[in-house]
Amino acid sequence: MRSIISSINGIQMSSKKAIFSKTGYIKGKQCLKSLYLYKHHYSMRDPIPAERLKRFSLGSDFGILTRQLFPNGHDASPTHVHRYSESVALTQEFIRKGITTIYEAAFLFDGILVYADILTKLSSGWALYEVKSSAKVSNVYQQDLALQFYVIKGSGLELLHASIIHLIEPLSDDYKEQEIASLCQISDFTEYCNEKFSVIQDEILEMKTMLARSRIPTIQMGSHCQVPYSCDFIGFCTRQSNTPTEGLFQQ
Repeated sequence: MRSIISSINGIQMSSKKAIFSKTGYIKGKQCLKSLYLYKHHYSMRDPIPAERLKRFSLGSDFGILTRQLFPNGHDASPTHVHRYSESVALTQEFIRKGITTIYEAAFLFDGILVYADILTKLSSGWALYEVKSSAKVSNVYQQDLALQFYVIKGSGLELLHASIIHLIEPLSDDYKEQEIASLCQISDFTEYCNEKFSVIQDEILEMKTMLARSRIPTIQMGSHCQVPYSCDFIGFCTRQSNTPTEGLFQQ
């Protein structure tokens, strides 16, 4: 499919349909077969454990709290998960109107869809903030941020800084009653994101090439099934006989 590029107030926006999101990208880094199944055989996923759902909820709640660090922003969240094009358009509208802080800003570039937790305008450009409810900034979190940086900058926005807002220490039960500024710190990864730009471009090309194939990749189960996350398709793969190959994810 040909990518149609339009310009809105100097911002380049691709109208090409999203191929996958940052969730898919991390899956592809871990195992190309996992990404293929996620895109083409979603119904084969294992049930999501209750503990993982709880972590998702905690992360979402903490993310909303961190908006207090950048108040009075406009929310570009979609009304439905599949209506991402509305969020992309709304984000561009906010930028055109001069809104300086956007929550869940949506961008689509190179077939990849991302939502930025917090995007704020500086005097000469923009700054991206990804929120993580963890005291440790893992390599996966950095990869997550770098992908957002790639998509947003590739879309044409003048993105100057990329950082992760994370916890100083694990959350206590009364964290919602505390000052948010006392709970977290901001770590800058702009240099890392710039270094990974061309690498991500190559990885995305490999993933897209794999997704265009008509057969499920033959990848043998191994330690990568649990690193960095427990795969959603372990049940399916357990029933299959595969030949060895490697995932892309590197610790």
